[in-house]
Amino acid sequence: MKILALVPYLPSPPTFGGQRRLQGILKQLARDHELSLLALHNPLDDLGAWTAATRAWCPDVSVFPQPPFGLVGGRKRLAQLGTLLRPRSWDLISHRSEPLVGKLREKLAAQRWDVLLVEFVQMTSNLRGVPREILPPVVLDEHNIEFDLQRRVANSADGVRRIFAEANWRKLKREEVAAWRGAAGVSVTSSRDQSLVHAEVPGKLCAVVPNGVDLEEFAPPTAPPDPDTVVFFGAHNYFPNTDALRFFLGEIWPRVLAARPTARLRVVGPPPPPDIAAPPGVTIAGFVPDVVAEVGRAAVAIAPLRIGGGTRLKVIEAMALARPVVATSIGAEGLDVTTERDLLIADAPADFAQAVVRLLSQPAEAAALGLRARKRVEAAYGWEACTRALEDLCSTAARTR
Repeated sequence: MKILALVPYLPSPPTFGGQRRLQGILKQLARDHELSLLALHNPLDDLGAWTAATRAWCPDVSVFPQPPFGLVGGRKRLAQLGTLLRPRSWDLISHRSEPLVGKLREKLAAQRWDVLLVEFVQMTSNLRGVPREILPPVVLDEHNIEFDLQRRVANSADGVRRIFAEANWRKLKREEVAAWRGAAGVSVTSSRDQSLVHAEVPGKLCAVVPNGVDLEEFAPPTAPPDPDTVVFFGAHNYFPNTDALRFFLGEIWPRVLAARPTARLRVVGPPPPPDIAAPPGVTIAGFVPDVVAEVGRAAVAIAPLRIGGGTRLKVIEAMALARPVVATSIGAEGLDVTTERDLLIADAPADFAQAVVRLLSQPAEAAALGLRARKRVEAAYGWEACTRALEDLCSTAARTR
């Protein structure tokens, strides 16, 4: 198939979950199909390095720096609040790029494409104004059900964030459901998300394409873990992760330390907001040169999320490394896993702390749980197996032309 993909950022080198999914599925598609990418890019990031890394496996890449992506802090909040009275959501407004739209029209007019693969509903804003006669069947790959994620943020946040999310998720729902109706096919990461699609658009062609992992890159380490080490890794400039970190540090970590004074926590990824200070036993490590090695050294990995959408790549990746995971129900949501067999699930702070302490104090049990986790990932969450469902969806959609 000839597949043209619209992506909100370059997939490589992956530094956060969305990039890992993009790289995982798109590299698989590029092996067997003719793939071209039109990508947006944050002007604050290194365009040259990301473009080169992506072109190493997909030579046909056009990149368009997007100014709204470079807004941070108060400037971003002001821009978001400025859209409250507008009919469109901030998400779609911020992802519209006229240069990208121009290139899209040019490529669609120049040759025939079997499928237009759109990554994230936000990127559908770039389809507005494209003549229907040149538009191939559209497949929308939903990493999250975005309106559902923002609805959860509205229910959990406070202040300006809550006001914004409360108004924005309703606009986003209208746009997202319209995108589902207009697409030839939709892919989601979990059966729960599939049920949300079918609740709004009964009978819509919708496939579950799980988040996965590179089984070779995330191979279990041969060395034993560092005793009493806990790791929380992810994009801590992403509100659901920030909320999870605050929850863990405020309500769970003191309980862990009380029962296990030698415990240490490393927080890995983009630095969290400055108001989050590291309490005793905690290191804010920030970016690290090798996330695989960092997580592989930990005795326990945690996913204490209270807000989320889709599925959490951090959980799958830790399991692939044979690290025992403690997660909340939201942290493990959408994954075909069972507590006590593949990981431990706990929601109340006391229960979560008890699960962490249990694994730290019983390394043999922790190691056995980690090995079972690795086997579960091998069976269901390698990128090759995950991408097969998306490939089939694209093939079916292409036949609707």
